[in-house]
Amino acid sequence: EIYRSSIKIDLVTQRGMTALMMAAQQGHEHIVQLLLARDAQVDVTTYSGVSALMLAAGHGQLTCVQQLLDAPNIQINATNRDGDTALYIAAMSGHIGIVKAIKEQAGAALVPMRGNRVFESFLLAIEDHNIPRAAALLEVGLRSMKSMAFKAVLTGFLSNPSVEDVRTQLEVSVSHALHAPILTAVTRIRHAWSNPGTPLSEQDQQILSL
Repeated sequence: EIYRSSIKIDLVTQRGMTALMMAAQQGHEHIVQLLLARDAQVDVTTYSGVSALMLAAGHGQLTCVQQLLDAPNIQINATNRDGDTALYIAAMSGHIGIVKAIKEQAGAALVPMRGNRVFESFLLAIEDHNIPRAAALLEVGLRSMKSMAFKAVLTGFLSNPSVEDVRTQLEVSVSHALHAPILTAVTRIRHAWSNPGTPLSEQDQQILSL
């Protein structure tokens, strides 16, 4: 017992990794449980600001994410050096189950993410035909995606990126008066983000802030 109590479980490697970080990243849930029971610090980060929760979220380790979320001192909204939260990292990695778990366990404590950044990532995922990433980003729950018509447009891009096919899908989901201007706005926004020199109109900025 004296030997065990003298082990410094929060020591870091040259890369700034702790034992908890490595266990969470690799999905060793029993080791994570043991370390948490020994009061391992959950919010120690690497030199780039990456936490154990972010590593588990990015590598699809659902059980480890849930274990870390149950830790009393977990900082759910913490960001790394690039400004990414565990939720965003999970979404960008296409782990929709982890996105749902973080949202469910965080509840009201979860700080909403910047809509334009997630929306841009969503459009890029569609362009790359990365359906798991796009679906996970939709699950993040952007305020701008709460509109039934707007979400119908975006969900249409998941199944088929063709604008004409999306237009057809929209006709059975929302009224023509709604879907036409929204579809046009999405097309303009996609074009603006594909061409950095093209500014967004005031109208499109308002759509993104809905």
